[in-house]
This record gives sequence, C-alpha cells and structure tokens, in this order.
Amino acid sequence: MLRVTEILTDVLGNKFDTVNPIILDRASKFGQAVHATLTLHDKNNLGEYDATLESYLSAWVKFREMYKPEFLLIEERLTDNVLGFTGQPDRIAIMQKKKWVIDFKTGQKSPEQALQTAAYEYLYLSENPGSYGMRRMCVFLDGKDFKVMEYSDPSDRGIFLNMLSIAKWKKNHNLGG
Repeated sequence: MLRVTEILTDVLGNKFDTVNPIILDRASKFGQAVHATLTLHDKNNLGEYDATLESYLSAWVKFREMYKPEFLLIEERLTDNVLGFTGQPDRIAIMQKKKWVIDFKTGQKSPEQALQTAAYEYLYLSENPGSYGMRRMCVFLDGKDFKVMEYSDPSDRGIFLNMLSIAKWKKNHNLGG
C-alpha cells in the first residue's frame, strides 16, 4: 500500500537530498515531537512535555481559539483499497460549518502541500460517502505564531491521482521509489 508522502517523493523527487543528514534528522525529529505534542493536547492527554515546544503549542492553541475546530479525526490513517494508497491527515475538522483537512507544518511552504491535502481529502471522502464541499489548509507553526494557507485548486486532486498512477507504474517496473 503506497503512502501519500511516499507517492509525492517518488514522483517529485526528494527535495532534501542535498541537506546534511544530521540536520535533516534533527529537523525530522523536531517536527515529529511537535506533531506528537499537538496530538496529545488535542486528545486532552498532554501531561508533561518538552518546554522547547511551548511556543509551537501556544501558536496551535491560538489557532484553535481563533478558528474553533471541532475535530472529527486526529491523526487517523485513511485508506483507499481500490486505488491502493493510504495517508494520515493531521486533522479532519468542522470549522465555519464546513469540513476541513488540516495539516500542520513546522517547515516552509511548498507546492506539493496542496497535493498532499487533496490526497487526504480524497481519502476522507472515499471512506465517508455523502460528504462533500470539503476545504483544505496547512497551518504553519514557526515557533512564534501561525499562518494559514488554504488550498482550493480543483485540479490538485487529479494531479495527485495522476502521480499515484505514475508511482504505481514505476513500482511495477522496478524503477525505484
């Protein structure tokens, strides 16, 4: 079963290939720690946490106070067995009377995030027939505040599904990835 992020990396390439592996590992672990902290917070099970993450948690709390999301899913894996791919959005929520895919990031904005959220939207809709009119966003946490980037290009879903086909083709022909 192919994962959303693997599909994107396989087709678009790994943009982190030139980054020092030690720095990349440190950044990856930091992002994982932020995700874990926010997830425990949203599940009302935070307890003690690393004080260096306080500013990220504060920014997330500020986002929650401003947008008032009602979480439907928190870090739950979604799967489409027909198309053969899976992904784990950070949150699916109701805000402003609409369902939203919410993915949070501690790094920089990049174009593939639109495709990533479109893939999560597709997976959610495939597991929840009758849902429609979803919206998508990334919440960028920089340690001081948050910024929201909404993605609304209707072609994002089709582009991702084409990338899925390419990733499967490459896998079937042993072309890496």
